Amino acid sequence: MSAIAANRTAIVTGASRGLGALVAAALARRGVAVALLARDREHLERVAARIRTTGGRAEPLPVDLSDWNAATRAAEAALARFGHIDALFNVAGAKLEGPAEQATYDDAVTALAVNYLAPLALCRAVIPAMRRQGGGLIVNVSSVLGLRATPDRGLYSASKAALNALTDALRVELAASGIHVTLVCPGRLTAAGERGSWLAMSEQDAAERIARCMDRPRRRLTLTLAGRALDALNRLSPNFVDALLGRIRRRRAARDVCHADESHARRRAADLAPVAAPGERA
Repeated sequence: MSAIAANRTAIVTGASRGLGALVAAALARRGVAVALLARDREHLERVAARIRTTGGRAEPLPVDLSDWNAATRAAEAALARFGHIDALFNVAGAKLEGPAEQATYDDAVTALAVNYLAPLALCRAVIPAMRRQGGGLIVNVSSVLGLRATPDRGLYSASKAALNALTDALRVELAASGIHVTLVCPGRLTAAGERGSWLAMSEQDAAERIARCMDRPRRRLTLTLAGRALDALNRLSPNFVDALLGRIRRRRAARDVCHADESHARRRAADLAPVAAPGERA
């Protein structure tokens, strides 16, 4: 076993909380030294401390991933600290919701900067080093919504679709260099303490599945049964999926209107209720 293989290293973005932090911890349990990238220094330090208490090695590197140059410098800093980078896990994501017609230019730029441009900047920074060492792994965490957009998530879906395309291109471009490229498309994930269902997967389980790519790289990993079903159904009958999603959106809108009416009625009833005079009971 080479020295690099015995001392594996990885960069994990979005590592200050949620899925990114769990992926970093899962890698550390496998003996991988991890560079933790995210904007929140305090949360990064906490994640690093938890990893170190279990015997792992973690280096927090606070960075604003929406800044192309800052993201590049962070990857270079990780390479300088570890001496080599075996894997890059692009987990960070910016999720924006709302109708596309209401989106602003800044909304679109934010989605693309974090979900697409940051992974591209980091890939560009680590690929030369991976080539020199004879191989490596890039794992881009996208979304099922990058395979099939849904209403009110157009900007998010578009940025993830761009990441999907980038990942497919990199896979072919880097194959001869021994660099494996994996696309991960999670469906709905639940945080610790949240109630799960067959439609969702826990963030912990998803993190373990993603971390396994370190030992067994995959071409694509689509998480959750519902996510795989949506992808398959959309390829089989996209018109049906259009109609289904439209119906779901209309029902949700009707339910929101009903809840708003009920809330208004309760406030109106409270306004009309008699007010007790001082010293009297209502």
